[in-house]
Amino acid sequence: MTVQRTQPIINHNIGTAVGTVRLQEVRISAAKKLPQDVSIKGVFACNELDLKEVQVYGFDYDYTLACYKPSMDYLLYNLGRDMLIQKYKYPGGIGNLEYKKDFAVRGLHYDIEKGLLLKLDSFLQIQFGTVYRGLHPVPDDEVLRLYKNRIIPIAYVEAPHKHSHKLPQDVSIKGVFACNELDLKEVQVYGFDYDYTLACYKPSMDYLLYNLGRDMLIQKYKYPGGIGNLEYKKDFAVRGLHYDIEKGLLLKLDSFLQIQFGTVYRGLHPVPDDEVLRLYKNRIIPIAYVEAPHKHSHEALHRTKMVQLADLFSVPEMGLLCNVTEYFLRNHIDYHPEILFRDVKNSVKNCHPVMHQMVVQNVSEYLEQNKDLKRFFNRLKEANKNMFLVTNSPFHFVDIGMKFLVGDDWKDYFDVVIVQARKPKFFTEETRPLRIYDEVNKTQLWDRVTKLEKGVIYLEGTVKQLQDMTGWQGHQVLYFGDHPYSDLADVTLEHGWRTGAIIKELTHEIATLNNPKFKENANWLQMLTGLIEEHQDFEGPDVHTILDEWIKERDGLRNEIKRVFNKQFGSVFRTYHNPTYFSRRLFRFADIYMSSITNLLEYSTSHTFYPRRGVMPHEYTSYFV
Repeated sequence: MTVQRTQPIINHNIGTAVGTVRLQEVRISAAKKLPQDVSIKGVFACNELDLKEVQVYGFDYDYTLACYKPSMDYLLYNLGRDMLIQKYKYPGGIGNLEYKKDFAVRGLHYDIEKGLLLKLDSFLQIQFGTVYRGLHPVPDDEVLRLYKNRIIPIAYVEAPHKHSHKLPQDVSIKGVFACNELDLKEVQVYGFDYDYTLACYKPSMDYLLYNLGRDMLIQKYKYPGGIGNLEYKKDFAVRGLHYDIEKGLLLKLDSFLQIQFGTVYRGLHPVPDDEVLRLYKNRIIPIAYVEAPHKHSHEALHRTKMVQLADLFSVPEMGLLCNVTEYFLRNHIDYHPEILFRDVKNSVKNCHPVMHQMVVQNVSEYLEQNKDLKRFFNRLKEANKNMFLVTNSPFHFVDIGMKFLVGDDWKDYFDVVIVQARKPKFFTEETRPLRIYDEVNKTQLWDRVTKLEKGVIYLEGTVKQLQDMTGWQGHQVLYFGDHPYSDLADVTLEHGWRTGAIIKELTHEIATLNNPKFKENANWLQMLTGLIEEHQDFEGPDVHTILDEWIKERDGLRNEIKRVFNKQFGSVFRTYHNPTYFSRRLFRFADIYMSSITNLLEYSTSHTFYPRRGVMPHEYTSYFV
């Protein structure tokens, strides 16, 4: 009940304060409606609890079973005070300081840096009048001067409590991760790409492709000689980025085709967010602007304005593209972004024969040794599995690499070997005939191929011929590649094969995820986002200020998390909170993915991979509380 007080109305004729009498009557009436006393012996519920369900009771001891008298406070105070003097040599006069039992209460905060004791509310606002330096309150204006705000940043207060929570277990670098349930007992045939699937390259391969492509630009396309001084920046780009051919921008998109601000680059410099919005009119890119090239047609490249650089061979290509763009910008050289893109792409593509020859001459310089690969092949052989190899690379290149990796008998493991397959055409066309490769004369024959024989090398052809001649169909085939589109998309969509992706970057990504500092930041980011979500609709004079502080901290934390993967573009798999466009396609076309093909040695040939049950937006945030 709310009572509005008025000035008493004095009746001078009667000589009594009639208004005062009436006010007293109202007070008496209101007093009769005061709430009942709260029972000191009450039990107060924060959550519903049915004691019929409780079978076991557990207890702490101190201040739970054992409750202490005020003398305990005096004892602890006096012992601590004496220890300061005796052990830490504090002044003897401290011995005269008596305990003030009614000074403090539980739940206060102590600012270690400023030496202040203070009280905060649930919004982290300082309660003025409760900030003490020693035994004296600190004036409100001094408090504001010290803290710059009445609201304390959440990291200033709650960061220490992050460490009290158990961090997630490490993710295994040798793990195999399921996007779709896959029972290996159903798989009879294992197929493989070669580059970045069976053969994984050292960083020297990126430098080689970059340098060969750069020199090709100068020698064949007559680009300025100064470009020859541009060195490869190995940590600049990541796989899965998009290049806008029309605007000359390299950028990162999420699974909703949203641009991740801060990851749009012209040359080697980021484009400001306001300029990005001016150029694209929206943060979301229309699907036709992005996805046309994935219809597996070379002509599609000429119809679209944006292409995705989705394999590891494209990373040095992106580096060269951005370096040359930066060179032109710095030297005020006019250029057409699309012409530059096509010249760089053709330069890197046309230098592959030279690259093949250089790798063949010094294979250990470029190819990572994988001593487990032969053991993996032997396991499949012992399990009576069929194996085949389909690669775009030429035979002499594959032969030297496989001898280095497995030995001279590498062909004995494969029932079918097809080189120069020209994927994705191998998976999409039906009319290109298979041809036999003559290893002795190093040429292709013109004989009609009517059956596939072990030990014979084939080239070109189509997946239809492979299936017709072997009878390998549908879910009994598991094919591995590194490219979600040219290797995996058509075989799963059109032919029902099971698919596995080899994503080398997982080694770096998982090592980063396993870092304790990253785990703490990621956990705190989740908690902070939850706080913002829960409190955003509260009303009050200081609520928006608090929310602004939280959002500012969240933005800073997201950028910090992004930079630990790659300073420019962040993780291959995530934007700030959504999966990347690359992840979306990977998860659609790959049943399983892993960092190395030999990770499968950690599992039996009858193992079933189960996808993690993810929480959908409309479901519980967690099935466990």
